[in-house]
Amino acid sequence: MEGRLRRSRVSACGIEQATTGDGTRSCTLAGGHQLEEDVVNVDGELRRFQYRITVGMPVEHHLGTVDVLKDGADSALVVYSTEITPDSLADVIGPLIDGGVQGLKAHLEGSS
Repeated sequence: MEGRLRRSRVSACGIEQATTGDGTRSCTLAGGHQLEEDVVNVDGELRRFQYRITVGMPVEHHLGTVDVLKDGADSALVVYSTEITPDSLADVIGPLIDGGVQGLKAHLEGSS
């Protein structure tokens, strides 16, 4: 695992608090729900972050990937993809990811 993650508070994404250590991340979501995740990859050169939910959601398999791609001189394209089973959890996690990406956009554009 490359890079470093920092403690953060990104309410716009539904994450109230996140702490990292020893290749894991613990998240407290709005409403107090807890998730535990294994950090799979942090690659500053590729501008990629990958993680797996391990506790807090009944997943059989999960891999979240966030890629930040250069898109012109002063902008970037964020691509957030998720593999998840059972398939029924896609309906649960999809809106959370959409909200997270929109919250990140608002934060970076200074409107949150």
